[in-house]
Amino acid sequence: MSIVVTEAALENHRKIKETSKFKSPIQKKRFFFIVLQIFLALGVKMLFYCLVVCDAFSLLLLFLFLCDSRYALRNFRDTPHKITPNIKRKNLKIAKQSFLKNI
Repeated sequence: MSIVVTEAALENHRKIKETSKFKSPIQKKRFFFIVLQIFLALGVKMLFYCLVVCDAFSLLLLFLFLCDSRYALRNFRDTPHKITPNIKRKNLKIAKQSFLKNI
């Protein structure tokens, strides 16, 4: 009885081996390298897309920073004109007071 089971098991093993996807180790290696190349290509592609997205995001931040700094510079440039009359008035008051004290 054990001989029959062993022969049946060997027959099943032969059928599985014949119908297996890879008939030789060379085909296994080829399949492995093809899968490896696909994963490497996808990895490089994803890395490229990540770099492009990060660069686009950093350029957007740089643009926003420059716009903000241009706005700040414009305000800084406009403020002396607004402050100047007050400074002139204060200087005139001080000049008048010192002039009146000297008289």
